[in-house]
Amino acid sequence: MKDNNNYNVLIVGNKGREYALAQRLQQDERVNALYFVWVMVALKI
Repeated sequence: MKDNNNYNVLIVGNKGREYALAQRLQQDERVNALYFVWVMVALKI
């Protein structure tokens, strides 16, 4: 089940991945998750 969830996160777009991370993490960890996604996107550019 966990591997399947990770696969689903990989196949979605950046916005979907950001949303999935925000939903799975606790509210106090959401900022860190969004920052991580932002860094990954910035490095891709």
